[in-house]
Parts: sequence; structure tokens; C-alpha cells
Amino acid sequence: MTIKKDSLRLRVRGYELPTFAKFVIDAYENDQKEFTDYSEDYSVAHLLGLRTNQTAIEALVNPGQIMAELKVITNRLYSNQLVVATHMNLLEGYVKRAEGLTINLKDFGIKEVRAANRSGNMQKLTDKLGIVIGNAKTNIAALTLKGYTAAKQTALIALMNQISTDNGGQNKKMNERMLLVENNHDTMNAFWDSVVDVCDAGKRIFKPLSVEKNQQYIIDRVISRLRNDAKKTLVSGKVEPKARIEFISTSGGRKRVVYANPKGAYALTGAVPGDYLAIKIVKGKPNVSKNVAIETNLPKVENF
Repeated sequence: MTIKKDSLRLRVRGYELPTFAKFVIDAYENDQKEFTDYSEDYSVAHLLGLRTNQTAIEALVNPGQIMAELKVITNRLYSNQLVVATHMNLLEGYVKRAEGLTINLKDFGIKEVRAANRSGNMQKLTDKLGIVIGNAKTNIAALTLKGYTAAKQTALIALMNQISTDNGGQNKKMNERMLLVENNHDTMNAFWDSVVDVCDAGKRIFKPLSVEKNQQYIIDRVISRLRNDAKKTLVSGKVEPKARIEFISTSGGRKRVVYANPKGAYALTGAVPGDYLAIKIVKGKPNVSKNVAIETNLPKVENF
């Protein structure tokens, strides 16, 4: 018999629940006396219980061990994009200079590898690398005469295999994180209900007393606040004029891209707070990467 799992009943995204709860519980703690005067249900013990559950929900949504492992894999995965770019640049030189190849440079597959590398589609990248490696193997004698050694071919194969392994590892960790939430929908729903109960009591208590405090317990207002706060991030700095900077979330979130102006200044605003791998790309070639922690209301200067 298959047991149907409860669906999430939240009015926020799953990853927003800890922050939403923090806003409400912080207000509740500041207004503890008014809540206790309203009902003994809202005792200090009740508050402490909510805090404990808040910590547990944070661990579900952002599991420390999984997130740490995901960060390592993602950093290595995208750092290897720089290595791929170097390999393709050198191999292209060997192909151009080699004589008697069975395939023309434009059909060798290097252009397609570069396009996949820029897109960040790791599965496509490994597929295209496989084609280039096959073409290099077929023409290894001619390429070796120009400096492309068996060791360089072996290194390229190892790089492709590492990217493939890490791509699978990244997907596995992201699935583990997703399943952790899916398997605890009932816990998250129960916590949501307890926080909503505080919101309901807070509105009743403060509606006749304080417009400002009343709004701290209106769910739509709290959601609006947390989403507006999340947008208050800024990373800026100086790079080469018109360089492209990619900010890749090490937790598997959306990649953000920004371009420097003709004077080399760039600014990224509104990125979701978290850890990122930043890659600078000049004239289509990735050449510098660094780790950047983006935080709300804490502007960062990152020069490359």
C-alpha cells in the first residue's frame, strides 16, 4: 500500500519558510507580554518551542552537511570550466597547424565545446568533449607532431570524466536536499500552522493598538518584506572593460550574469543571498574565478 504524502500548504516557497518564521517569531518575542496578557497559550515556553522548531526547519531546508558537500562539488565543477577553456584554446592551435587531418577544424567540435561550456550545461559539455576527444584520438599521430601528446589527451579525458562525475554528484545532492523537504511536508506544514496562529493572534491584539505592530503579523506584509529584503544585495567592482562576470550559486540556484561597462565597472544587484562562484570571462575566455558570499544589506566590492 502506497501512503500518499501531504503536500505543502505554505504561502511561501519552501526555502523562504525559515526567514518568514524568523520575522514573525522575532516580533512575537518583542511583544511577549501583550501575547501572554491575551492568552496563557502564548507563554515563554511556547515561544521557546517555536524557536526550537525554527532551527529544525532551517536544518531541513538548508541541511548543513548536504549544502557543504554541494558547495565543494559545484566549486570544482565550475572551476573546471576554466580548465576546459584552456584545453580547447591549446588544442585549437594544434589542429590549425597539423597536416593531413581526417576532419576540418570547423568540424572538430571545439566550437561546440565552447558553446556548451558558456551555457553551463554540464551534460552537454561532456557529450561535446567526447566528440572532440574522439576526433583527437583519430588524428593523434598528426597532432603529436605539433605537440599534442598522449599525456595531454589523457588529461582531457580525465577532465571530461571528472566533470561527468561531478555533474552526477551535484544532481544527487540536490535531489537529496529536495527529498529531505518532501519527506517532511507534515513537519513543515505543522510549523507553518503554528506560525500562522501567532500571526492571527498578533493581528487581533494589535489591530486596535498599533498599525505598525499589526502589520508585523499580516502574512502578505511579512512575505513582501522578506522578498524585498532578499533583493537588497549588491556586488560591484572593477574588471577589464566589457568583461562578462558569471555568479553561479554553489547550492545549485540560478546563475546571474553581469557585464562591465566600457570603463570596466560592473554591479550585480538583487541576487539571492548565499555562496557563489564568480567567473570572469574576457573575450569569450574564462580566466579568473573566486568565491563570493552575497549577503542582504552588506554591499561587497569584488575586483578581478
